[in-house]
Amino acid sequence: MPTSPDGILEAEFEASQNLVRLVVDGGMWPAPVSRLMITRSSPGAPTEPVRTANNAAAAGGWFLGSDDAAPMDASCTYTATGMTDWGEPVATASVVVQTTGAEWGLWLKAPGRPQLTCLVTLRSIGDRDTPTQGGVYQVPDGDAIPQWSGVDAESLTIEVATDTQAATARLDALLRAERVLLIQSGQPEEIRSGYYFVTKVPRSNPAQLRSDEEPYRVTTFDLTRTTAPVGEGQGFTGTTYETVRQTYPTYGALRDANATFFDVLEGG
Repeated sequence: MPTSPDGILEAEFEASQNLVRLVVDGGMWPAPVSRLMITRSSPGAPTEPVRTANNAAAAGGWFLGSDDAAPMDASCTYTATGMTDWGEPVATASVVVQTTGAEWGLWLKAPGRPQLTCLVTLRSIGDRDTPTQGGVYQVPDGDAIPQWSGVDAESLTIEVATDTQAATARLDALLRAERVLLIQSGQPEEIRSGYYFVTKVPRSNPAQLRSDEEPYRVTTFDLTRTTAPVGEGQGFTGTTYETVRQTYPTYGALRDANATFFDVLEGG
């Protein structure tokens, strides 16, 4: 796992989930830290705070979380700033991570909630449209006068496919929870990565068979490109009660393998 020279910040790209896992070691700060700010920067993109670590409370300066909005196939620099209760900076730490290796496909994400991320198959892309704001105005007995003030946001329609009941259920769970999606794909990008508002999502059953006989389904997305939505994300470490239960047969085995609760959160 790439680690900052001072040992404070670790960042690792999890290709299977298409996110960057972030760990801040509270024991390495030179003075007490109670709040954290972690930012990300990458070529061609502005520096922005990680949604789950934007002036976040961090008892003892410890933090375990993830960044699901990192661009794919890029070099990302993460900088953690530790602060006191009054917002005074204590120290900063930086680390660089490469976000390469995720499966090519269409990644659909609920901003700040990586547990809902879906990987689907891109089936088709409709025409892109960027209507002009303005018009042509006819002058009586004269030439037409054009006037325009800008361009509407890009809109398009795509079709995606899911080929198992579980994949379709996961997509439904995402769409029940969020309709402003972060859409990403690896290079070459068939759809420009970014945030999109989902107007509607009709679904078809091409084979007209029950899902237990033929689970293949096609879902259509009517999309309009937007900016990132506001709001904080939900913390996600990748470790759940169920993964811990399946890993350790007894509570004693759990304690023997992990010196602290933070080690449990890291996944042992």
